[in-house]
Amino acid sequence: SKMTIWVKRDLFLMVQTNDYDLKGEFTKSVIIREHEKLSNGKWFQKKIQVLNKKTGGETFLEFHDIQADEKISDALFTQQSLGKGSR
Repeated sequence: SKMTIWVKRDLFLMVQTNDYDLKGEFTKSVIIREHEKLSNGKWFQKKIQVLNKKTGGETFLEFHDIQADEKISDALFTQQSLGKGSR
């Protein structure tokens, strides 16, 4: 498979990817509609659109109240916690 990536030169942020299958057929696009600069100075992909060219489906992801450098307990990432989806 193959992927092409578009990057915003001034900030070096990804703005779009196009995916191709092993036959070279265009399968999917991921488009970053909005970035947000966080309090720690890093950029985050706030609004993302995914277009599936094979099925015609699309998915929108939008993130709110993003917190940078938040302390997260290691216990949240155990097999047991991840398997149950508990918080």
